[in-house]
Amino acid sequence: FAIAEYKLSKGMDAESEACINRLIEEYQNYDYWVTRSFLLYAEVFLQRKDRFNAKETLQSVIDHSENTELVAQAKERLNALIAEEKAEEEKFKQDSLEIRFDTNSINDNDIYETKP
Repeated sequence: FAIAEYKLSKGMDAESEACINRLIEEYQNYDYWVTRSFLLYAEVFLQRKDRFNAKETLQSVIDHSENTELVAQAKERLNALIAEEKAEEEKFKQDSLEIRFDTNSINDNDIYETKP
């Protein structure tokens, strides 16, 4: 697990993912380590800018894990992602382009006026 974490911290997401997959396969009877691996998997997705799969992975941990400590970590991270998305949406709304038409130059009806 520590190797996967280290590789992710160094930006080696593919190598980290390979370690995580190996962990999940080899330690499938150890719920704690499998769940921690999925939490790390969510971070791999985030490093790849794949917020959708990161959120789905965290939600899966919340829905299926019985470890309250790890579920709390997943909820905290998921709530942080949702808050980040909302902040980005607000920034986008604030940055949106506003178009104003100069009403002194042309009458709107003149644009659509048909000639006989």
